[in-house]
Amino acid sequence: MAASIRPSPKRSALLGSALLLVLTGCTAPGRSPSQIDRLLNHPEFRAAAQSAPAFTNDALKTIADLEARRP
Repeated sequence: MAASIRPSPKRSALLGSALLLVLTGCTAPGRSPSQIDRLLNHPEFRAAAQSAPAFTNDALKTIADLEARRP
């Protein structure tokens, strides 16, 4: 697999939307780092998001929803 594969504009928009949703919805002052932060910083996150953008978006939304319910 070539390292220089460029994502389509649709994938880029989806990934950008997912990242915006996650970063704005799960970062609160004084809150400990979330599982979202851990996943976003994972070295394989970008490749996973480019390979399966819809799945990545859904997974991040699910994690964000679950974290929002945490006491």
